[in-house]
Amino acid sequence: MTLFSKLTSKKGRRGSTLIELLLYIGIFSILTAVLFQFFGTIIDTQLESQSTSSVLLDGQYALNRFNYDIKRADSIISPAIGEQSSTLQLSIDSITYTYTLIDGDITIASSGTQTTDQLNSVNTNSSNLSFTHLGDTQSGNVETITISFTLTSDIANRGNLETRNYKSTFGIRPRQ
Repeated sequence: MTLFSKLTSKKGRRGSTLIELLLYIGIFSILTAVLFQFFGTIIDTQLESQSTSSVLLDGQYALNRFNYDIKRADSIISPAIGEQSSTLQLSIDSITYTYTLIDGDITIASSGTQTTDQLNSVNTNSSNLSFTHLGDTQSGNVETITISFTLTSDIANRGNLETRNYKSTFGIRPRQ
């Protein structure tokens, strides 16, 4: 028996051939690529969900807070009737509450405390905050405020940022 026949015989063989190794590496590479793509899709979906939910939750919270405070307000100090402003001042139980936009955050400050609270989370940026005072108190109409603002998520999804515009009108409850 020659040396070549000993090397190629199946009885004496203990390792794998080059073709078998290449085949294993090819199959492993394909499986690895599929798994990476699968995990990448999962991460993209998670980022998209976080981005969308942070904008929606922050927008809903801000609108609910505006609604709550405006309905219990005694009066709207600023802006004046018929005017538009980037700041809203309300008088509630003899305390002045001031809403404004500071460094991309909708903030609320009260004259009774030295603190400033933020209405949106750290995952969103606010812009284009605007308050328009509607209503005529002399004719008995209810004073209302139209509020509009834009929220943009800080969580990027495939390079895109989730952005939503919000606009709503709230009125002061008439005192009996």
